[in-house]
Amino acid sequence: MMKTLKPFLFFSCLCLSFAIQAQSVVGKWKMTIPTDQGTMDILLDIKADNTYSVDLGNDGAIDVNGKYVIDSDQISITDSDGPASCPGNTGVYKFTVSATDFMMSLVSDPCEGRGGPEGKMAFKKA
Repeated sequence: MMKTLKPFLFFSCLCLSFAIQAQSVVGKWKMTIPTDQGTMDILLDIKADNTYSVDLGNDGAIDVNGKYVIDSDQISITDSDGPASCPGNTGVYKFTVSATDFMMSLVSDPCEGRGGPEGKMAFKKA
């Protein structure tokens, strides 16, 4: 019985260690982009219920609400409402995340300008 249990325990421990190391996109992220007037802060709040909100200018007003889906190393975002939203159009981005950084690189997005400068968005934990 112990011989058959050892591989299972090893595999379970291995899976648990990978799960612990994986970082989540959930949280508040901040990006600063250049503008004609200097710079603008963008606050992205990604929630565990697969929704997000964006505060352009970090002024406390929500400019975009939406939903996201993660599939492997890609995140698909679809704005639902807000004065700066692009409702009904889904953007797809490759992403990486660590404890302090969240990077999104454009794969495809019909919303002009949503992909950030040069199709890359680099956020820091807020």
